[in-house]
Amino acid sequence: MLYVDLTASSPPLGRPEDWALRDLTASRVPPPPSTSAPPSASAELEVDVAYLLNHVKADLNEQVTLTRSEGGSLRVEGVVDSEQRKDEFLRALAPVINNPAVRIDIRTVAEALERRRTKARTITVQEAEKTADTVAADQELRSYFERHNPGGPVDETIRNYSSRTVNRAYQTLFHAIEMKRLMSRFANVDMRTVAPDARDKWLAMLHQHAAAFESQNAGLRQEIQPIFSPATTLHVAEEPPIESDAELARAVERLHRLALANNDAIRSAFTISSQSSAAAIKSTAFWQSILRVEHLAKRIAQYQAASG
Repeated sequence: MLYVDLTASSPPLGRPEDWALRDLTASRVPPPPSTSAPPSASAELEVDVAYLLNHVKADLNEQVTLTRSEGGSLRVEGVVDSEQRKDEFLRALAPVINNPAVRIDIRTVAEALERRRTKARTITVQEAEKTADTVAADQELRSYFERHNPGGPVDETIRNYSSRTVNRAYQTLFHAIEMKRLMSRFANVDMRTVAPDARDKWLAMLHQHAAAFESQNAGLRQEIQPIFSPATTLHVAEEPPIESDAELARAVERLHRLALANNDAIRSAFTISSQSSAAAIKSTAFWQSILRVEHLAKRIAQYQAASG
C-alpha cells in the first residue's frame, strides 16, 4: 500500500494579476513539528487536484475519489487495477504531492485485498432470487435480429447487444455523475471569486464531460431507436443558452436526474432480473427524455459566462 502524506504548502493566491502564475510545485516547505492536523485547502487547490485527477482518470470509472475532510483538507484515495495505473496516478498528482493540505492513499487491487484479509469476515446467507432467463426486451430484439440476419446466431447476438448497450449507457451516465460531482464539490463556493485559472479548469472539466455525454448519448440513441422506436420523429423545444453559474447548476442537476432515469430504463430492458421490464424504453416519455438530455448537455458544453 502506498500512503503519501503531502507536506508542502501551496503558494498564496496574491493579487489577481498573479493568479495565472500559481505554481503548485513551489514552496515545498515541510509543516512545523507542532502541526497536528493538515491545513484547510483553498477552493483553488481543490480545483487543481480535481483537474489533475480528472485528466488521469480520463473516461475510466476507477474507484479513485477526491473528498474534503471536516477540517478542510483534501484526500485522494481509491483502488486501481495495477502498479502501472497507480504510478500513472502518482505522476499525474506530482504537482501537489508535497502539499500539506492534500493526502493521497492509492492502492492496487492486490493491496486492497490484502488489507481486507486482516479484517474480520462476516458471512451472510441470503435466499437466492428467482430470475428470468432472458432480458426483458428479448422479444423486440429477437424480432429485429431475425429480420436483419436470418439464420444468424440470434441468442448470442442478443447477449452481445444487450451487454454492449448497458455498458454504453453506463459510460454515458458516468459523465453526468462527474458533472454532478463537480457542481456539488463547489456548491458552497462562489466560483466567480476564485482565481481565473482555477475557474477555467473547473469549466474545462464541465465542458469535457458535457461534450462526452452528448456524444455518447447520441451514439446510444442511434443504436437503440431503430429497434424500439423506428417510426418516431424526435423533437424537443429549443431552450435559451445558459447565462449564469446558477443556471448552470440547475442544468447539471436536471441532466443528472434525467440521465439516471434513462439509464434505469435501459438497464431494466437489457438485463436479466425478476424486476426487469422493457415498458419504459418503449415509451414516448423515454424518447423525449433521451433527446432532451442530449440538448441539455450541448448547452452545458457551450457555457462560457464569467458571472452567475
